[in-house]
Amino acid sequence: CGQVHLLVGLTGSSVQSARRPVLFRGRHARAGLSVRLRALSAPWSGCRSIEVEAADGSTWQVLAGKEADDNDRLSTKEGRSDEPWMHVAGVPGSHVVVRRIDEKGPAAAPPDVIRKAAGIAAFYSKSKGSGKASVHRTTCGNVGKAKGAPAGQVLLKGSFEVLKVSPLDPATLHQQAKAEQEAAKAAAKSKPSTRPPGADRQSQNNRMAAKLAASVAERKLQKVEDELAALDAEIQAKASDPKASTALLQKRKELAAQREGLFKDWEVKASLLQG
Repeated sequence: CGQVHLLVGLTGSSVQSARRPVLFRGRHARAGLSVRLRALSAPWSGCRSIEVEAADGSTWQVLAGKEADDNDRLSTKEGRSDEPWMHVAGVPGSHVVVRRIDEKGPAAAPPDVIRKAAGIAAFYSKSKGSGKASVHRTTCGNVGKAKGAPAGQVLLKGSFEVLKVSPLDPATLHQQAKAEQEAAKAAAKSKPSTRPPGADRQSQNNRMAAKLAASVAERKLQKVEDELAALDAEIQAKASDPKASTALLQKRKELAAQREGLFKDWEVKASLLQG
């Protein structure tokens, strides 16, 4: 960590347009103002806007100034006090701010997003061609301007962190994210199973037994249903014989109770099969 440091802003470089626009608000926005996390308009022409996806699936916006005046605007006006701020140490380069745009994601930028943003800061600096670069990291609330300081030169108040990173070309972010996902899948496949030996075979046997039990219960239930259907037809045919009808109705009552019990038994066995 360090204490106070003067930084020089980037001067003169080309830029690609943002993939996703973002709405900017000053750090001194009126209290209670609802912050829009989704973009309604593109960043001003002096700011790069780069979408970064975290390993946890959340989406973040990395904002990088193009020219010295743009760095001043991003660092001291557009950046919110709690947003991560970065700049390569000792050489001219873009000021970088990390902004949350995914309202379902975490409130603080994950470490992998911070390192990617630091790599982007190194890429848009005079350290672009080096293998490693030192990047100062603090928050926008700790960035200020000394009186009379030239455009792009800011003052860091308090302590700051130094990250050692390789320059990261934003154009490669998609390929990098894809490679990380494939590596994670491969690691998950190669992870040894925690299930005891024979557990899969036992599970298969249990499922087969549950399927057989449910099938037997279903056949018993269907048999009683058929008997009830035949009994109903007989009751209708002998409706004119009170004595016969009474006996048949009693038999039907007993069969209906039996059907109810068989149905409950079938439900239990069918639920085991589904589980």
